[in-house]
Amino acid sequence: MHQIGQTDIVILEGKTFEVEKSIHHNGEKYSDCEKDCPKGWQILTYQLLQGIRNDSSLRKEFNLLNTYEYIQNPDSLSKGKGFVAWFYANSNGPLMYFNKVPSFHDTSLGVRYVREISK
Repeated sequence: MHQIGQTDIVILEGKTFEVEKSIHHNGEKYSDCEKDCPKGWQILTYQLLQGIRNDSSLRKEFNLLNTYEYIQNPDSLSKGKGFVAWFYANSNGPLMYFNKVPSFHDTSLGVRYVREISK
């Protein structure tokens, strides 16, 4: 089971989240990242990652100027088929990608975990 790395608190849309500051599991398959996720944590969603990226101070703190990481697949139909989703961002802007191959992985592609903190 993954040991959670350095985290910080993010408040978006009235909700409080604890988010890992760096990606890890580079080069592993999404399914392996999912299996290694500690109880009570999850892989980030596109909406949360984009919300963090939209805040200039958080964008720098979480290194979202140049990142390549798995996200939860937001489409239930493609998720049911095992499609993998990831987020890529550089100085030109962010993109969301999908791949039809569940075993897809790339040496640069990583993941970070998040959990919502109850008030």
